[in-house]
Amino acid sequence: MTPKWEIVSLPRWEMTAYWILSFISHLFSFHQLHKFSKEHEVSLDRAVELERGFLIWGNKKDPTDFEWSFWNEWAWRSLFWSLIGHAVLSRLAAFYLPRLRVAVLTGYGLLSAGWLLGVRGVLVLLLHLSISLVVAQLRSFTFTWLCSLMLLSTLHFTPPQDLQRSWYSSEDHYYLLVFSTAVCSLRCISFSLELSWCPLQDGGHNSPPRLNGKLKDQILQFYKLSTYCFYHPLFYNGPIITYKDFSEEIEKPVCDISVLHLLREILRLCLWWCLAEFMIHYMYMHAIQSNETYLEMLPPWALGGLALALVQFFYVKYLVLFGAVSLIVRLDGLEPPSLPRCVSIMYSFTGMWRQFDVGLYKWLIRYIYVPLGGSRQGVFRKLLSTALAFGFVCFWHGCHDYLMYWALLNWVGVLLENVLAHFLSSGPLHNAILHCLSPRMQRRGLALISAFSTGFLILSNLFFLGGIHVGRIFWKKVFVQGFTSVTVSMLELNGTGDDAVMRRKRFLKENTMIRRLTNSSSSSESLIRSVICEPGLSPLLKRGETCGQMPYCVVSVMPIIFPYNGIDH
Repeated sequence: MTPKWEIVSLPRWEMTAYWILSFISHLFSFHQLHKFSKEHEVSLDRAVELERGFLIWGNKKDPTDFEWSFWNEWAWRSLFWSLIGHAVLSRLAAFYLPRLRVAVLTGYGLLSAGWLLGVRGVLVLLLHLSISLVVAQLRSFTFTWLCSLMLLSTLHFTPPQDLQRSWYSSEDHYYLLVFSTAVCSLRCISFSLELSWCPLQDGGHNSPPRLNGKLKDQILQFYKLSTYCFYHPLFYNGPIITYKDFSEEIEKPVCDISVLHLLREILRLCLWWCLAEFMIHYMYMHAIQSNETYLEMLPPWALGGLALALVQFFYVKYLVLFGAVSLIVRLDGLEPPSLPRCVSIMYSFTGMWRQFDVGLYKWLIRYIYVPLGGSRQGVFRKLLSTALAFGFVCFWHGCHDYLMYWALLNWVGVLLENVLAHFLSSGPLHNAILHCLSPRMQRRGLALISAFSTGFLILSNLFFLGGIHVGRIFWKKVFVQGFTSVTVSMLELNGTGDDAVMRRKRFLKENTMIRRLTNSSSSSESLIRSVICEPGLSPLLKRGETCGQMPYCVVSVMPIIFPYNGIDH
């Protein structure tokens, strides 16, 4: 049964005030950051060499976000055309050679990788695949992980780095090899662990292994691993799809799609790309965050605008990077992970992990969290599983000091959210809350509690996006020096957005329920439970009851402009 506080609406005037206040606060903070950018444009140009802009007449462009500049350059140079080639070849193979389509795509992926990375780069990847496959024959979870961590660690040793750099005439080619190897390592882990679990699923340890001891079977395994790793749309940057999902979907027929639908999705990608370019033309946030002097000079509203701009740009950037690839993947009959959700409507650390990089989240759950016990084997195993999942992400990204801070903050954030949820759902306190607070006040109280989580979530993201110096200065200026003026105001603004986004969330759920009721033969009761009552325990619910997630805290301009963060089916 849906709890009373979940369905109670606030007065219309209050909802309108929340929307207006949140919208204006975002625009004003962005304007203050733009104003600061223009005032210091000359000195920023000397420091980072701003590029000549093209999207806004007379404005320069901040090129200092490495990922955006790197993938933009590679896209126009070759990746854009190779993705189009993949899509065309996939269609032709499906029509003329349907039984050989997967083999054709594997060959195309190998040739494309060789074209960009060179023969030696491809040999490095094939060496990683071969070592992983040999160790996978042991069917051991422990040995698979030890081997994978050793292979990953080679990305951080100076001698291999110097050797690989000497193969290329530019750093861009070397970094493309590094990114490809890092993503390939996740796929090797996925394939190896699925292979190690295969005998258990077929009948246990004593069942006769069907794939061991035969050369042709090992060649077939290597072919399947190569197909998985060299699948061109996902090869360089993801998103991550587990081998289990990939192997089940790659044999599906290609998706029939209308030209109108395809043009609509391409137009959406172009709009996302233009929005990202507009942000780095209008605000020089990456140039500012790279210099501590400018960070110290930022006034409070501009500092808030910087924090919002950094996380929003990160979100839009991955809408473009993952969105373009997801469109090609869906044309091949595969179902890619959902696109990231707007970071400004993330209210918790748990939600951020679940809903931003969905593919990586599912990968971590399947290959680290669940095998190590997760929540099924007590509190200690749950804490250990969560810590090791965050630790692996830190190691995979390079294990820099700022990544350690980011991983630690996320682990502590998830821990505190679970402790608080358990505390608020305890019997006496739960009954006291229901007795003392009306449903509307319960909803406002949740918004206030979530605002604290949102503030620290922004702080952890600043460590990840800007480094230790950005997180340290944000902590000092917001939570220490400006607690009474800045922090309290920030929490108020975070809380006001809660009810507006919560209402929008419920509206989308109701529409989803209507669509599913019309398209499904299931009973109405089960459908309503599955749509409105999402898995998860609310702090204000009685033990055993389930309902939707805690309400969001912050409203962003993004959900208004792009209400659906994904490619429509």
